[in-house]
Amino acid sequence: MNHNNFGYVNGNLTRDPMFFTNTDGSQKILFTVAAQNPYKSRDGERKAQFIQLQKYIAPGDSLGPFAYLSSGKHVQIDYEVRSFVTVDENGNEDYKQALEVQSITLGADSKKQQAQNQTTQTAQQTTQAPVENNYNNAQAPQPQPVESKPLPSLDQNQQAPQTQVPQQETQPGITYAAPNNKGQLPF
Repeated sequence: MNHNNFGYVNGNLTRDPMFFTNTDGSQKILFTVAAQNPYKSRDGERKAQFIQLQKYIAPGDSLGPFAYLSSGKHVQIDYEVRSFVTVDENGNEDYKQALEVQSITLGADSKKQQAQNQTTQTAQQTTQAPVENNYNNAQAPQPQPVESKPLPSLDQNQQAPQTQVPQQETQPGITYAAPNNKGQLPF
């Protein structure tokens, strides 16, 4: 992402995205996101800004998360401003700008879409047989108290007890360094 030229928008899609296939097999996706203003208007309503965005999909690439976009879907999008020139049939150049999507995060659906999904889920649940499980009835294990033991203290003149280190098996071609009598490695 170009950190000198970027922005983000957080909102809901106003309608289903439009997909265009180019002659080289690439695709262009156009969609509009409604982003709510952080303030209220004089009449006490929160208005929204409607931001048009586009995404170019290279030939052979999948649509990824863009395949799941639909009207009312909540999205957070990072974009870059892209400039381009179009030339009409008379040879006149027209300079334009577009907001090119760099990354997208899909969020929860809008309240309207959530209500539709809830209605669909309720209808599916009534047609399916109930599934019994004991997950909701299971008792969680109770924590057991842990007995704490005081740590032994060492005087500065007292040495720590020595433990016997088990002998390692050697493999051909590998050199093992053993500590000297002072407990230090030779290198």
